Amino acid sequence: MTKGSWLLLSAVISMCALAPPAAAQGTADIVGRVADSSGGILPGVTVTARHLATNLTRTTVTSETGDYTFTTLPVGEYEVKTELSGFRTETSRVNLATGDR
Repeated sequence: MTKGSWLLLSAVISMCALAPPAAAQGTADIVGRVADSSGGILPGVTVTARHLATNLTRTTVTSETGDYTFTTLPVGEYEVKTELSGFRTETSRVNLATGDR
């Protein structure tokens, strides 16, 4: 990839509430697909989800279809970072409630 390239690494995080938040602690999932700025899927991207309150970190790599999944995460706010050599690292935040996916 050339130095002047403007391709951006972006993560599409699909979130929808499956259940309302509960008073007791629960878990939730983060699922997504990583694509470049033109919409081309990107396999082999390292995706890291970090729980901001506890610093719990989980890492995975996107599949051949650009998909990734983190399951049974404690609820709270997460920083989700996507990294692939030759692309700019992208970071987004996600707030998870019990039952979110």
